[in-house]
Amino acid sequence: MLQISLQNNVDIIKRLFEQSGLICDPLSLVMAATEQNRVLGHCIFRVAGDVCEVYAINAGDDTLADGLIRAALNFGLNRGAVTARIAGRDKPVAIGEFLMCRMCGHCGDII
Repeated sequence: MLQISLQNNVDIIKRLFEQSGLICDPLSLVMAATEQNRVLGHCIFRVAGDVCEVYAINAGDDTLADGLIRAALNFGLNRGAVTARIAGRDKPVAIGEFLMCRMCGHCGDII
């Protein structure tokens, strides 16, 4: 069964940072999609005050990417973030608006 959760295995976190071409930052977090202990995709992000910064999303398809980013942004929202900044995007996104969206095209091009 597919599970999306915050990754806490330090070795896996370091490997995912390396795969994404990022330097492992102790304040950044990794939301990972796993199935039978295999990582199928991940999202590297940080919650800083009222902003959730997404640095990298690595997933095999858009559906998995959507689930990963929603999990990361929901994590941030539960910790006080109201805005998301997505790597490679110029405009910040209101987290609540994105989470309520059903890929209508308004914000679906984020992933």
